[in-house]
Amino acid sequence: MKKIIYSLLTIAFVFSCSDTDNHGVDVNNFNGNDVTYFADGGAGTYFVSGASENFKIRVVSTTTSNEDREYAILIDPTSTSLPDEYSLLSYSVTIPSGEYYGEFEVEGSVDYATEEGSNLILKLSGANAMVDTGFNLNIVKSCPLEADFTGDYLIEQITPYVDGPTLDDGAIVTLYTTDGSEFQRGFLTANFTDYCSTPNEFLFELSCGKVTVPIENNCNCSCAENYFFGNPLEASEYTSDDDSQFELTFTDDVYGDCGSTTQTTYRFTKQ
Repeated sequence: MKKIIYSLLTIAFVFSCSDTDNHGVDVNNFNGNDVTYFADGGAGTYFVSGASENFKIRVVSTTTSNEDREYAILIDPTSTSLPDEYSLLSYSVTIPSGEYYGEFEVEGSVDYATEEGSNLILKLSGANAMVDTGFNLNIVKSCPLEADFTGDYLIEQITPYVDGPTLDDGAIVTLYTTDGSEFQRGFLTANFTDYCSTPNEFLFELSCGKVTVPIENNCNCSCAENYFFGNPLEASEYTSDDDSQFELTFTDDVYGDCGSTTQTTYRFTKQ
């Protein structure tokens, strides 16, 4: 299903279609076009608590300009977040002169955010803005973790292989917290180990009993540049005070670039 085509005479290297500016921001090429878009894959999760900070959303341009560029922030009518759940601190964002990006903030309400979560969908309006894409911010009232969910874990694929194991089945990986939030975890693993061995970061979140993948993870070993691992149709569950074993389910090939999408599950067992 996920056929990864390699030459028998050459070694194929997969390169990301992106560059990095002098601030460490990934800036996509878009074939040299002047485009402005939401960073971070156009999605994120905002865990709201009494101690949480505002959620910062970054808007990136593929080029710089010798003058400030301002873009309007619009709320998509398909959003499920109620107005009481958040405050948009500005309805515009500015990319300063000579810079590739600008930021704006969303403030969550601990009194009205829910454990089930809601989606605030934002759109950009302005010169060269990608109007057909948006930023999907999942606003969730945070549920404290009583166990760490960090350290060494054995990962095992418990769903059928699709062109071999999707991640490094049977390997020991190290889970770590990230700068994204106290509920986000990451680990390094090779993708499609029958073909590639370079470690790649995989990010997921522990959201009130659900293991979610709100940020699409780019596969570094595939037949297409836009092969992503993303949120599952039905999330696996975890127990807040027991990190000895849990499962992670994700959508394999979100956009069907190499074939039909499928649901893949890995079991994590603490070592």
